[in-house]
Amino acid sequence: MMKPLGDGFIKLIKMCIPPIIFFTIVTFIVGSTDLKSVGKIGIKTLIYFEILTNLALIRVLTVASLLKAGLLNYVGQKTSFVDFLLHIIPKTVFEVFVSGEILPILFVVVLSGFALVAVREKAQILMKKGIRLLL
Repeated sequence: MMKPLGDGFIKLIKMCIPPIIFFTIVTFIVGSTDLKSVGKIGIKTLIYFEILTNLALIRVLTVASLLKAGLLNYVGQKTSFVDFLLHIIPKTVFEVFVSGEILPILFVVVLSGFALVAVREKAQILMKKGIRLLL
């Protein structure tokens, strides 16, 4: 009986994730004084993400093999690295926020942040007005 409320709550949370990611990362990139520091933090973040993802994968595979979870019946197309990279690039900017996939969102956000850095003074005015609209 309460399932629709729970499903609605989860959808509301998922709806909030793309704008939060967008404004957090764009504000960080625009507010940083040195783009080298942004790159260093990005590399550290990728390394941290890879390590934790691999640890989680090892743990899941270990538990699945110990519990004899059965055969993996994944039937799908093999994707190449190039296909993976091309999947990150969205067809339109607005599609990113509709799809809810994190990697294309991050791609658009980082490009937006660097574009705003290119026009720093105008970007600060835009960010102040954007934050006022959110509040």
